[in-house]
Amino acid sequence: FTDQDFLALALGMVVSFLVAWAVIAAFLTYVKRHTLRVFAYYRIMLGVLVILVVR
Repeated sequence: FTDQDFLALALGMVVSFLVAWAVIAAFLTYVKRHTLRVFAYYRIMLGVLVILVVR
């Protein structure tokens, strides 16, 4: 790795960490106020779609 490669990698890791932290915080806030019913329906529909496509 060059210094520039290391800097880009480190910056990417920091940005990834911050974005993940924000998404987790937003998701936990959502879960406190709502149910996961919409997520469950989405996963069921996606599963059915995958089964139909794979056949």
